[in-house]
Amino acid sequence: MKSASTSRVILAGIFIAAIAPFLAVELFHVWLYKVMDITKYLVFHNIVELFSVIVSMSIFGVGWFTYDQSKDRHILFLSTAFLAIGLMDFMHALSYAGMPAFVTPNLPDKATQFWIAARIFSASAFLASALIYPGTSLGWLSKRYLVTAALAITLTVFTGIIFFPSYIPAAFIEGVGLTPFKKTCEYLIICLLLLSVAAYWRRMSKSGDRLILWFLSAFIISIFSELAFTVYKSVFDTFNMLSHVYKIVAFYLIYRGIFTAAVNNPYLELSGANGNLRMEIAERKRAEVDREQYHRFFTTSRDLMCIADPNGAFIKTNPAFSETLGYSEAELVSRPFIDFIHPDDKQQTLDEMKQQMENGHTLHFDNRYICKDGSVCWLSWRAIYTKEENSTYATARDITEQKRAEGAMWENEARFRMMVESVKDYAIIMLDADGHVVSWNTGAERIKGYKEDEIVGQHFSRFYTLEGVESGKPEKELAVADAEGRFEAEGWRVRKNGSRFMANVVITALRDDAGQLRGFVKVVRDITERNMAEEALSRYTAELERSNAELQQFAYVASHDLQEPLRMVSSYTQLLAQRYEGQLDDKARKYIDYAVDGAVRMQRLINDLLLYSRINTQGQVQELIDSHAVLGDALRDLSAAITESRAIITNDDLPTIRADATQLSQLFQNLIGNAIKFRGADLPRIHVSVLDLGSEWRISVNDNGIGIDQQYAGKVFVIFQRLHTRLEYPGTGIGLAVCKRIVERHGGRIWFESELGKGSTFYFTFPK
Repeated sequence: MKSASTSRVILAGIFIAAIAPFLAVELFHVWLYKVMDITKYLVFHNIVELFSVIVSMSIFGVGWFTYDQSKDRHILFLSTAFLAIGLMDFMHALSYAGMPAFVTPNLPDKATQFWIAARIFSASAFLASALIYPGTSLGWLSKRYLVTAALAITLTVFTGIIFFPSYIPAAFIEGVGLTPFKKTCEYLIICLLLLSVAAYWRRMSKSGDRLILWFLSAFIISIFSELAFTVYKSVFDTFNMLSHVYKIVAFYLIYRGIFTAAVNNPYLELSGANGNLRMEIAERKRAEVDREQYHRFFTTSRDLMCIADPNGAFIKTNPAFSETLGYSEAELVSRPFIDFIHPDDKQQTLDEMKQQMENGHTLHFDNRYICKDGSVCWLSWRAIYTKEENSTYATARDITEQKRAEGAMWENEARFRMMVESVKDYAIIMLDADGHVVSWNTGAERIKGYKEDEIVGQHFSRFYTLEGVESGKPEKELAVADAEGRFEAEGWRVRKNGSRFMANVVITALRDDAGQLRGFVKVVRDITERNMAEEALSRYTAELERSNAELQQFAYVASHDLQEPLRMVSSYTQLLAQRYEGQLDDKARKYIDYAVDGAVRMQRLINDLLLYSRINTQGQVQELIDSHAVLGDALRDLSAAITESRAIITNDDLPTIRADATQLSQLFQNLIGNAIKFRGADLPRIHVSVLDLGSEWRISVNDNGIGIDQQYAGKVFVIFQRLHTRLEYPGTGIGLAVCKRIVERHGGRIWFESELGKGSTFYFTFPK
């Protein structure tokens, strides 16, 4: 219906386009009607007629030379008709007034008679062609008969008009114009064209061949061409010109229709056939490749694969089948698969296979097979029955290990449930995704006071205080656990009897393999007593810190007060020695030296003791520092001792650590100073190195000094403990104790390795 409507619109457009110029000349006759000069008109006429002849011969050539391939008798008939039309139009052009004589003198009537003959023949041929279909099998519709008829008709017209003009009625009289015979012939031609339009329309409606639109359009335009020839007054006027233009358009449209039917459409059909052939070849190649790939996959697959007949007997099995069951393919083929199935699974397998044969769906089930060695293996099957081949294609995967793992998992789950039930200090509660209680262990019953049958199915928010429920606390905790995987907090909860307790709560989200939330595990511990103990400990710690502060203040004041009389003893003793110099004997001077030395040593001990007590209380804030730079500062402070002893000090590239820079410098000074002080006979050689232990840095100070006997390992870091006399090595015996306290303040450890006469290595660590 849509195609017919479109065709009507196209033909209506052709009709309007054709009638518009004709009506324009009639309506605006004064401006548009002209009679051309014969010379100019002859040029126009010869060009138009020559074009018409060329198109006619082209139509003939296309139809004639494509017939052997197309076998379209409709096109053959029209093309041979255009052979005669072209020849007659050529005679018409040669006979036109003003042209050289064509055998006999040229007159307007002579040219008009050739025109009338060509038009009557073409209109008759158009009408006849409407009744001839491409596959018509009439014997006379052959190349030989049709071309003979076309040439015979052309010769008859030529002979009659050229040699027997008196037998043919006049069509045009000079000074009078068209004769009634000419007009009658034109109307006859128009009637034949109208019949051709009706016949071709009917043909298009029946066949649906849209190519016929080309011919219908040409016939409509030809009708207006003939109408113009019924009204012209001169062979050189506007109507005559318009008629020839219509003729050109009509011939072109017929050429397009014939070319499309005879050349273009067969080419497209051939191209389509070639495309289909290529697709078919490609499909066959793909099918061959698929078969090869299937065969390769069948033989190399680690899955068990088989083909069975409707009775369940194996037709073909792959190597994996034989490898799993232990049977060769020859032992399996032709035997029913039911012979190999575990007795407990036979009926289920037969039921599944029967359902598949009836419904034709893909089968998926697990069953057990008896292997050749008597062992049992679990197989997971996928099978499909094809009615076309009357066979079942099946693939199986050995899931024996999976089944064993599932059995172990169930055993583990049972043990887990037993373990959960046996826990009494923790409430372990399983919640669904909405927060309702699913399971309840013994610990939950002891802590919460509810029995399992009282609480399962209830929402867990009933354990929260009223203010917690009103603030939406339960929902917020689940939301955090869902988003982050885990929620942990401490807060007040309510028991069944209404009492409150402080609880440590951990909620963990449970998800399946696809990431879907399945529920939560909530673990609750009653920490009321621990909380009370922590509060008490906090109070005791505060009291201890206050006591330590008072003790530190006392130490500072005591050291200050003690140093004042010591300075007086030292000063006055030295003044006494100076004033009575020369009057005292040697023993008196020695006693004075002892007194001064004792006062100085006592003052140094007080200062070192004060330094030791201040390490934890007056240290700076620990921050990231460059320990390499701090070592440099310490070496500058020791420069006098290093120069005097000519010590050689090397070091690794030390790391950035978190520490108190002042105390780290003191640590380096004490250890390197001791290495210089307790040097052996050789020049002191000291090396500072570092080792990354992952969670901490280990820094070491190695020397070539006198070494330490390992039996004193427990004494070297104790305050005021000395291994040598003051006469051998000066000092207060507090340096290594200070080192130990500095390292411990930073969360590290300190120790040493040594051997008498072979030097020592002191190690200390700093957490990262």
